[in-house]
Amino acid sequence: MKHLKILGLLVMTAASLMAFAGSSSAAPVLTTSAGGTDYTGEIQATLEKGTSSTFKAGIEDTCTESTTNGTANTNNTTHIVWTTVTFIFGGCSQHTLVITSGSVTIDDSGQVFFSSTRIRIIITSLGITCYYGAETGSVKIGTFTGGTPAKLDVNTTTLQRESGSNTFFCASAGTWTGSYVVTTPSTLLLT
Repeated sequence: MKHLKILGLLVMTAASLMAFAGSSSAAPVLTTSAGGTDYTGEIQATLEKGTSSTFKAGIEDTCTESTTNGTANTNNTTHIVWTTVTFIFGGCSQHTLVITSGSVTIDDSGQVFFSSTRIRIIITSLGITCYYGAETGSVKIGTFTGGTPAKLDVNTTTLQRESGSNTFFCASAGTWTGSYVVTTPSTLLLT
């Protein structure tokens, strides 16, 4: 009987806590600890060791080095906007340069989008230039998973071909894949 009373108290306490948490409308999207405050500040991610970042769009461009960083400025119950973003690619099979980095948005379900982004890929053997990204609108580029460390899995099939591209060799839409590990902050959670 004593155990039953204790169990009943635990259930009531848990229900009270859940009701209190459910009534809060200011739950953060990203935090550095469970129950922590909204995270705003630097976010940096690096290509996971032993993996590569690959662009495919009638051409193939594989990069063995890649980093991205930016500043989380907006963090609320629907999304986080990561601005002043830089993307850097190295060890690529084609000449790859990010012309405009734009911004990254992570929504409350962990979907990741970028916008105002333009990436130039030059097929060096043919001297052909392709531009991909999301200069207008936004493109879903992957998913964010919180943890220590957090991860960003890039897997998009709708990378837009941008103006200035060779329309014969550069496909109208491309893909970008890569597995990134968030290095700053060391823990980043989606709540």
